[in-house]
Order: sequence, then C-alpha cells, then structure tokens
Amino acid sequence: MLLLQQSGTLKVGEVVRYTITYTPSRDRILPHPTHLHLRIKNTSAIALRAAFMHGPYALYVSAAPSTHRVDVASGASARLDGVPEFEPNLKAGAAWNARLKVRGGEEETSWVVEVASQVIFSASAGV
Repeated sequence: MLLLQQSGTLKVGEVVRYTITYTPSRDRILPHPTHLHLRIKNTSAIALRAAFMHGPYALYVSAAPSTHRVDVASGASARLDGVPEFEPNLKAGAAWNARLKVRGGEEETSWVVEVASQVIFSASAGV
C-alpha cells in the first residue's frame, strides 16, 4: 500500500527536509508492519551522470528516526527506533531504498528525511 508519493525539483545546493509520522492505531492494516519502506529516485536522465559542466545531477539522501541525536550514544534508542541510513551520492537515474523501523505497540513513530542537491559547478541547474 502506497502511503505517500511526491515529486519535485531541487536547485543546486538546495535541501528539502520531510518529517514522516506513522501512527499504527490509525492504520486499518493488521498486523501492523515492523518496517515502512522508503524509496527516493533521482529522476534526472541517466545520460547526465557524466555531465559536470552544467551542474551536478547527484543527490545526498538520508533518513533518521526523529529521536536520533548525533551527540548522544545510540545504544537502546537504536534498538527501538533503528539507525540512520544515508546515500551520499545518488546519481542520475538511480534509486535509494531504506527501511524505516516502526516501534512496537500503538506508539507513533517519526523519521526525518533529507534530500540535498550536491554543489559542484553551476548555480542555475536543477536536479
């Protein structure tokens, strides 16, 4: 079942940040899933993988539990909420898949998903 689909364009150096929240008690599907699947696709033409002169066509993508803190050791929270996943170089035409861990029980779970266009040469190109 598809929960969310969105498409858009990023300018060079632009960052888009999403907060995804899943509440099992609002979901009619039983049993509740242990993971949600996230897929981000770079829709730039595959032929642009080698095109550096007009701008980068690569993205940085990451997904982390909203409870994740970089300044705190993750031990117990990593077991409950999962660990951050990322792809530093999502090239043109490629897709990235991540599994977002859902907490057990009826608790709502949130993740922060970031998509950033890399900065290399041009300030006018879009990805």
